[in-house]
Amino acid sequence: MASPALASAAAPAQPVATAAAAAPTVRPAVLRPTLLATAVGGAQGALLYGGTIGLLHALHNRLGVWDALVLLLWTLVMYGVGGAVASGLSMLVLRWLRRLRRPVAALATAGLRRDLWVATAAFHFVFWLFTASYGLTYDEAPRWVTSATPMLTFLVLRSLGVLLGTAAAAWLLLALGAALARRRRLGLVLAALAALLLVAQVGVALTHPVAAPERPALPSGFGAPTGVKVAVVGVDGADWRVALPLVRAGQLPHLARLMAEGTWGPLTTFHGSNSAVIWASIYSGRVPATHGIFDFYRIRLAGMSDAFDGVYPVHRTFLKEVALRLQRLGLAAVNPIDRTHVRSPLIWEVARAAGRSVGVIDGYYYSYPAPQLGDTRSFFLGYGSDGLWQQTRRAGRVPTAAEAALQAWPPELLAREGRFLGLPDFTWQGAATLDLLGRYPQPDLLSVYSHQPDAVQHVSWHNYEPGRYFGVDRGRAARRDGIVPFYRVLDAYLGRLQARLQPGTVLVVVSDHGHSPTLFHAMDTQHWHGPPGILLLHGGPVRAGRLPAAANVLDVYPTLLYLLGIPQPDDADGRLLAGVVDPAWLRAHPPQHVASWDGLPPPRTAAPPDAERRRQELE
Repeated sequence: MASPALASAAAPAQPVATAAAAAPTVRPAVLRPTLLATAVGGAQGALLYGGTIGLLHALHNRLGVWDALVLLLWTLVMYGVGGAVASGLSMLVLRWLRRLRRPVAALATAGLRRDLWVATAAFHFVFWLFTASYGLTYDEAPRWVTSATPMLTFLVLRSLGVLLGTAAAAWLLLALGAALARRRRLGLVLAALAALLLVAQVGVALTHPVAAPERPALPSGFGAPTGVKVAVVGVDGADWRVALPLVRAGQLPHLARLMAEGTWGPLTTFHGSNSAVIWASIYSGRVPATHGIFDFYRIRLAGMSDAFDGVYPVHRTFLKEVALRLQRLGLAAVNPIDRTHVRSPLIWEVARAAGRSVGVIDGYYYSYPAPQLGDTRSFFLGYGSDGLWQQTRRAGRVPTAAEAALQAWPPELLAREGRFLGLPDFTWQGAATLDLLGRYPQPDLLSVYSHQPDAVQHVSWHNYEPGRYFGVDRGRAARRDGIVPFYRVLDAYLGRLQARLQPGTVLVVVSDHGHSPTLFHAMDTQHWHGPPGILLLHGGPVRAGRLPAAANVLDVYPTLLYLLGIPQPDDADGRLLAGVVDPAWLRAHPPQHVASWDGLPPPRTAAPPDAERRRQELE
């Protein structure tokens, strides 16, 4: 019997040959499946996601044929690359894990189809998990989800549902692809799908032409003043779910009195929208399809025509997140909206045309650039005035005359109110409003806007309701809560403001939406699902009571026009909230009507919007 050493020596060539043969098989056994997964994932990402998302954006925006085709090319590339990278990396990990468990010789065919399924399913799962669940709020969860642990349980169950759905879809896609490949028809089908996407994209562009709507003729009359002045306080994101408990606890005495003497209630808002869209509707009385605002900014991708402002992103398609990264490479530009993007006249513009005096302090994006009012009774301090003032002060200078003219009317108003512009949001708007009411006669329409409490609620809700989140110390949360203190500040301000207003003024407090907490998100709350905002009217002919149950953000505009004695446009998308007005006063002042106010020309400004200011606002 030979020893192992002799046996090994007697046949030295066999193990050497095996090793030599095995060595080159490692790379193909890992590399080839990885390349296959990359190709399959890229094709699925491009055709299923890129093509569909390109088509959605073409439907969402009115694009010319060239811009539609450029957009389609970009979405095919972006989502194709995403699918390729995700699937390829997943396959690479899977094949190396198999290499640790199997002989090299068996690696090439071991579990290849299963690995390809898992690799592509991983890409689909991640995409749909974030699309369907990221930022899911407590309002959208079942009733049993009342705290962090039940919410986590619900998210896990929801994720399992997404996993099962995407896994089944990925398996069907691979089975269909394999069947087509066996019949040598896969290339033909992929080419047909690409051609179909191309035809659909061009078809959408041709059937949704880029054409400015014709402006109707201006009405012959603008209505007679009713003698009622209106003061509107817009507080972004204010929510009765915060305010009402504080009112009942006696912590908001001024708001409590206004509610007892006036009309108040929840204000229905838009589902699947954001503040930029909703405030454009509040200020214009039109739906987004008419006023033309669909997001905070527009995205212009490299290759699009120079005169094109860009596309509004469709929510949760990840286009804006990708575009922000492409912008760093000079391949995209993300531009904030401003007044020039609104296709409908705003409430203060209609009031000015009707001969009413106006005072505007921060009308959100739509008060930049500031209009040249040509009226010594009126004043205007536009959105971004505080940012410009603070930036120039850091640079050791004061705003130039050209910069001031873009922000204020009269332009010298910017420097005159400069001592307030270094203060935080709401503080500067409130202080400037009170100061201007001491400098000017009270205008017929006063409008002031603040981004609070939206900002503080987004970042501080975990301190307001610590039980909705993990790892929040209740004692520390109570000390750090910024939401309740803000509502107290707002309450005190409403008391000071009303004391400065003329008797009989209708004070209107309005928000665009409410808030709902979410467990896993960059911010504590979300409002994409459209929680109702607040509306309160007090003074003048306003009666005491509750708002109609169906009161909507679109109803604010016609109601304000009516109180000012300005005729209602028949093409408004909202309606007069007649129930908030004393019936006798309503009979004495029947609503007037005109066909439309859309014939008003755009406001005259000192210059077009400044590109540098837009860049700073985006940052």
